[in-house]
Amino acid sequence: MNEDLLIKKENFKQFWNLENVKPLVSVKAYKNKAGYYEYLNKIKADKRYSEPFNIKVNPEININHQVECLKYMHFAAETLPILTTAIGPGICSAFLGAIVDLRSCDEPTWFHEVIDDWDNFNVEFNEWNIWWNIQKYIVECAAKAASENHIFTELPVDIFNGIDTLMLLRGSEKLSLDLLMIPETIKSANQKIIKNWKYWTDELFYIQNKFFDGNSVAWLNMWGPERTFCLQSDFMTMISPEMYEEFILDDIKFMCNELDYTMFHFDGPDQVIRHLDFLLDIPNLHGIQWNPETNCENVRHLPTLQKIQNAGKTLILNIATHEIDELVKNLSPKGLLLNIDPFDEPYPSAGAAEELIKRAKK
Repeated sequence: MNEDLLIKKENFKQFWNLENVKPLVSVKAYKNKAGYYEYLNKIKADKRYSEPFNIKVNPEININHQVECLKYMHFAAETLPILTTAIGPGICSAFLGAIVDLRSCDEPTWFHEVIDDWDNFNVEFNEWNIWWNIQKYIVECAAKAASENHIFTELPVDIFNGIDTLMLLRGSEKLSLDLLMIPETIKSANQKIIKNWKYWTDELFYIQNKFFDGNSVAWLNMWGPERTFCLQSDFMTMISPEMYEEFILDDIKFMCNELDYTMFHFDGPDQVIRHLDFLLDIPNLHGIQWNPETNCENVRHLPTLQKIQNAGKTLILNIATHEIDELVKNLSPKGLLLNIDPFDEPYPSAGAAEELIKRAKK
């Protein structure tokens, strides 16, 4: 691995240990914009790149395509070149029988529920499950490519806790009623899934770590040593703090204890208002990533962001360019990662990205 990437890794180690004196900063930027679009126009003539299976699943095309795209990008400061291995949000449900709908290349993969009646469904993982074996192969191919090209790779972040996996298998409305009507059945199913979660992550880390040390999260521009992972729970938006504590919190604690460095992703203000205090009390949860609003107005939530930092947690924010100065002024740089995104603008040039980084690190 080249010296620049080793420096980035060292910076992230300081980030996890709250030892960095300036915030870590990333900006998506072009190194060769004309070359990038020339490449995209070139592959339009290749029908393989219009097939969802090839773009989302087939690593011979998917991984090679990602490697080629990264060649045209500029990776300043802590911006990381990361290969993604995700098939879709909730692939773990497919390991247990959910129906996979790849849809189009530009749409997220859907996972259709399969539990109509609990009497006729058993949470049982089959080692020969086709989607499990495809996922393992993608992780292996990406790890090899990362090693050969001196870049980063990730485990799929979509291996969820038990309840969120059940949400995909059962449907959110039905599962919400199940928590009230048959809580013990849900708890039993949940325990089976969380045991499988440990097996899945153990296996995938073992495969990846043959070629690549640590782990990344592509959409968060994050790397960490050893068993690093980002956790989340979309279903917690639908339930009370009391039900969260009863059905999900123990899963999160278990997962944190099985990992070395953990980040928890919050989406929207409701999740934080209801459940943040529970998570800040987990010793082995190392950080919070929060998207407070769709228009990314982080500065509107400074007291909450400061509360997260005061609890000794790292903090990852996806921010707009107009927020840089206010956030840097009011937040501690220790354990802070700012992913600057122009949102409605196209990616900036390498020079413009360097100027944004200079502002954030002043």
